[in-house]
Amino acid sequence: MNALEKLAVRYPQKRVLITGATSGLGEALALRFAGGGFRVAVASRNPEKVKHTVQRLEACGSGALPITLDVTREEDFHAALELSLIHISEPTKLWSGSRMPSSA
Repeated sequence: MNALEKLAVRYPQKRVLITGATSGLGEALALRFAGGGFRVAVASRNPEKVKHTVQRLEACGSGALPITLDVTREEDFHAALELSLIHISEPTKLWSGSRMPSSA
């Protein structure tokens, strides 16, 4: 059983919110989770890149929720979670593909 299959067993609702989902590791995670049947909330600062990533996921047969989010703004997280709750129900996991600010 691979890691994604283990996560699907552990989180049978298969919902995930990924920050930094428009490039690099975040985008790779979004594509991998979508390929594994997860509902993916795609979050990043650039709305055009978010739209492009959502289109890629949809082309693979997966639905995705586009969210514009700046990880340095707490209010953006609250808005992202609210959108996720409305459109995909509560995410079962949050993955960060972007640099999160450290709390000093």
